[in-house]
Amino acid sequence: MVPPALSHAEQAVIAYPEYIDQLAVLGATGVSVLMGDWPEEVEYLDEAVSRSVVICLNTEPPRWHRIDNGDGWQLRRNPRRDYHFFNPARRPCRFQSLGHNRSIEVGLDESFCRRVLDDAGIKTSSNFEALANVWGYDDFLSATLRELARLAQNPTSADAVLADHLAHALVLYLARRMGARPPKSAEGHRLSFRQMRTLRLAVEPRLGEPLTLRDLAQAVGLTPTYFCRVFKRTTGETPVRWLQGVRADRALALLSTPGRPPGDTVARACGFANRRHLARVLRQRHGRGIIGPTDLGSG
Repeated sequence: MVPPALSHAEQAVIAYPEYIDQLAVLGATGVSVLMGDWPEEVEYLDEAVSRSVVICLNTEPPRWHRIDNGDGWQLRRNPRRDYHFFNPARRPCRFQSLGHNRSIEVGLDESFCRRVLDDAGIKTSSNFEALANVWGYDDFLSATLRELARLAQNPTSADAVLADHLAHALVLYLARRMGARPPKSAEGHRLSFRQMRTLRLAVEPRLGEPLTLRDLAQAVGLTPTYFCRVFKRTTGETPVRWLQGVRADRALALLSTPGRPPGDTVARACGFANRRHLARVLRQRHGRGIIGPTDLGSG
């Protein structure tokens, strides 16, 4: 019998390794992605539970499939391609199928789901209990699980960051599927220290890019409107003003290093149009004596 409280990946390796075509654990969130190749007849009757919320997408469906999440068997005959079902965390999952089929499974650790929901101010069960025995078709879920499967084929560090963002989006989307919403007002809500750190780590490698408000909000899994309100309440300044300060701080650090690059190079690397733009921002933030355009003319 599979021990309880295993992750989705751990449970799959123990319970049905012969059906795993590929398995990967991606990003800091530890989202697990499994591609399964199931034979003509499958029967899995172990009632062990997992600590992961699992979403299963049948890309090549069987002739019939039935599943029991602890509330009795639910049968689907002749399902169409890309039908999905869920297995909430801490619920048993018994299943049977007839007919060769292929699937993509994505596992989200319940503790990760809880953090995302708490950060967004959403009050709902982190194991997604309400999705037990829910079946259906959903373009967003289909596209997201297929993209995670693509990333799992040959993961890179950039793919890991994208996988983390997709995992955040999945949690928020599933909460919405259950009817949960962030609070209508941001009154009293603030970004956590972890969210602020996540945001800074997300933007620092991209300071040379034209980052948008949507980019900043997506880094912490919030909508731009809600992000703007809670960010101002947390920091006392707008996201745009804060980002300008991060860019300016990076520029000052580069300018203080021996053998620094030319001023225009530093400016562009930090997201400013040119050295004059950089000098103007530095004066606005630190006073007129800090630096001038002529000080940035050469390395």
